[in-house]
Parts: sequence; C-alpha cells; structure tokens
Amino acid sequence: MTEPLGENPQLNEPKLFTKEAVEEFKHDRDRVESKHLRHYNQLTTQFDASEIRLALKKFRIPIDARATVFGGYTGQFADSLRNVGMQIVFTDPIEEWVEKAKSRGFEAYKLAVQEIPRTVVERTDLFASFECYPDLIGESEFYYPMMRFLTVRYGILFSECKATVNSMHQEEDREISQELGTFRRWFRPLYRVYGIRRKALKTEHLNFYNLTADPETREVLLADCQILKALCDCFESDYRVRASDIPILSTKTKNDKHSVELSLDRLERLSDSIHAPFVKVLPFLASQFKGELRLGSKRFFIETASEF
Repeated sequence: MTEPLGENPQLNEPKLFTKEAVEEFKHDRDRVESKHLRHYNQLTTQFDASEIRLALKKFRIPIDARATVFGGYTGQFADSLRNVGMQIVFTDPIEEWVEKAKSRGFEAYKLAVQEIPRTVVERTDLFASFECYPDLIGESEFYYPMMRFLTVRYGILFSECKATVNSMHQEEDREISQELGTFRRWFRPLYRVYGIRRKALKTEHLNFYNLTADPETREVLLADCQILKALCDCFESDYRVRASDIPILSTKTKNDKHSVELSLDRLERLSDSIHAPFVKVLPFLASQFKGELRLGSKRFFIETASEF
C-alpha cells in the first residue's frame, strides 16, 4: 500500500463548511445563496435505512464491512451507515466536524481525502461519501487518492440526493452545474485505462454509485500508485520522466524495470484519457497536455511508451 503524497491540500471555499455557516443555514436558509444551498443537503436529506440496505445488497457489500467515510461533514450519512451495521471510521478536513463525530462515538480523524494514511487504507473495506464531489477535492489532487481507494476490496460508495441533481439541472450557471455533476465523469479515465467496475442504483431519495476493481486490477492500481508516489518523492515540479529514470523508480518501488515500464505506459494512457476533452476542444494545445499528470502542486510529463 502507498502513503499519501505528503502535501497540504486546500478545501475549496472552506467558509461554506464551517459550523457557523451550517448554523446560519439552519436558522435562516433564505440567507444562503441558491448556488450554495446544495452544500447543506446532508442536513436535510432522508437517509432511509431500507434504501441503504438495498444499495449494499445490490453492490454485494457486506452489511458489517469496515467503511471509511471521507468528507464526513455534518455526519448524517456516516450515522446512517453505522445504523445499518457498518463499522465506520469518520474523516473530514474540518476539526469541528471531527470533534462532533467523536462525541457521537465515532473513531474520527481530521483528514482531507488526500491525507488519509496507509494505516487507515489497509484496514478499510470500503470508502464511502455523500456528495464529496471532485470539485471539492481539487482537480490536480483527485486521481491519486481515488486510485488508492480503489485498491480496497469494495472500492468506493458514493451517494447523492435527488435535490442536488435537480439543482444541477436547474442551475443557471452551466459551468457550475457541469463542475458539480462530475463524479461519474471524473472516473471515466480510470475506467478506460483500468476497466474498473461501475454500478448504480436510484432509490426514492438517493442515487448510489459503486466503483470497484477486481483483485488483479487492484494489484495493477497499487503498482501504479507506487510509481506516482515515487515520482512525487524523487523529482521536482514539471519534471519530464524519461527511460533513464526507470532504474531510479525501480529501486524506489522495489518493482522490476519491466513492471515500471508497464506502469508508465498506463499512466501515459491515463494522462491522454484525462486530457482528451481539452485536446478535442483545443487541439493546438495537445502537445502541452501530452503525458501530463498532476500530483498535488507538481506536474510530471511521461514520454511516449516507445521511448522506454
């Protein structure tokens, strides 16, 4: 298993998620801008136990699985999973929500998605979240943590309420709507390169999505995570990875050189898939995106597989 990258992530618009902001919403929601109302949907969503059990059954997730909730926020989703029998570790980047979770008996840690340590990943069967969309995580910091999460047996369980989906469809600012509606779309590059499994279930109140990888694919994802971590540890920003770097990566990860070559080939294809929409719209920038992967504040450019 791999550790996080070791950089300090920044939550987008943190003031919207403070205890004061939540109290303001509960006191007078009319004072909250309409485009921000969706951030408080966890407070008002009905988490029906029968719907959650139905989702777990459909996705073949044991009712007593060990689940780590990321972006736990006000905690209603974590409560609902615990109430049906799941073993829950609660994480959130804001201290006050972590302390609240602890007061309700959760094992809880102040951790952003990008900070969850190896020790937590290794004892997790499932990573779960309610509406912790990629735009809250940060574009350049999304893929590495999600690849790490997909190395656990039952992968990722994501839930959203239909009120959020409806608000996206009604959003006048289409750019905001497209950004917030990207959870499944952001996984398309991982699906294309790794063939991860995708399942969905729509109930009366909630939409559920489960993304998993079979045992062989989990090993492949782990190997590629090791390479990404090694790149981040060994090289500076805007580094161009060449064939001469393979021995360094092999030594760092304790993988043979051929395995490193295969990982770099997959990561190059992942870059191509991530940037495909941009290249299609702005083809004259294709060379700028070629092989680029962002790891926190760093950018790496992987040369074509033929050069390996």
